[in-house]
Amino acid sequence: MKTNKDGRYLIESYIEEVGTQLPLRQRADIQAEIRSLLEDTLEDRLAETGGAADVETVAALLKEFGSPDKMAASYAPDRYLVGPKLFPLFTLVTKIVFAVLIVLGIIGAGIAAAPAETFKAALLSIGSSLLEMFNGLMSTLAWIVIVFAILERTLPEHEKEEKDWDPRKLERIPDQDKIKLIDPITNMIFATIGIVIFNFFPQIIRGISFSENGMEVFELLSMNFYKFIPWLTAIWALEMLFSIYLLRQRKWQIATRWVRIGLDTLTIALFAAMLFGGPLIATDPAAIAAWPDESLVPLAETGIKALFGIILILQGISIGEGLFKIFKKQSVPTL
Repeated sequence: MKTNKDGRYLIESYIEEVGTQLPLRQRADIQAEIRSLLEDTLEDRLAETGGAADVETVAALLKEFGSPDKMAASYAPDRYLVGPKLFPLFTLVTKIVFAVLIVLGIIGAGIAAAPAETFKAALLSIGSSLLEMFNGLMSTLAWIVIVFAILERTLPEHEKEEKDWDPRKLERIPDQDKIKLIDPITNMIFATIGIVIFNFFPQIIRGISFSENGMEVFELLSMNFYKFIPWLTAIWALEMLFSIYLLRQRKWQIATRWVRIGLDTLTIALFAAMLFGGPLIATDPAAIAAWPDESLVPLAETGIKALFGIILILQGISIGEGLFKIFKKQSVPTL
């Protein structure tokens, strides 16, 4: 089929415009497909009407196919940061994290304003704390979006599975393989609390003492403790990612149980290093002098190390439980 010069110009201009909005690797193939579709459609139409491929005829055809933007969009993949499959989970995580952040922000604002000597100073302190909370909310939202955008582009697609889905292959998930939603949600909440407190609102974990001169805020934790904050933050971030993945999977698999064991092992290693790496309570003279009773300092040190010991025991139990379920599942013969 031949079109006149003006008609051909419109078709080629249309295809060229569509191509500017297509991925480079697929551009030539898609343009060839569109060109073939346009020319075949135009040829069929001219055979029916007996007309010529003039400008008006080609323009009417192109108008039916839609603008270059619309045509390119039909070939381009969906463009979104968080797709429809992950969006409900994204909403749930955002609500949980924001609720935790807001509560911690309000507590932090109250602690920051308590030592103020005047009402004006208290208001300024509260305003500053609330501004920090807002900045923390925006930063956290950005990180949540980034995490889900990465998951959106790295988690395996399920379109093929859905096409080949056979209801006759449905099976009930064994109770030991079911993921209780409360577990990943709880882990996510505590991980969020840890990241937020130690990175955005460290004033919450300072000590407070009262005397005749009023209230005094002092450092509660030692510098030795704070040097582990980057490592704690990294583990908490991994916990959040893993919890999000579990919420999406809704089922324990051998691979995810091994990941759980790996995270528990990292936690044990880190908390053991903190437990035996030096004092965790601030022991400098200024901090000790601010305590209501200096004899409470070693008691607090013992208390926090006892807490770490309990965490180590719980992580060890979790590892043992995970190994038991892995080997139990592998020992079950498949039919």
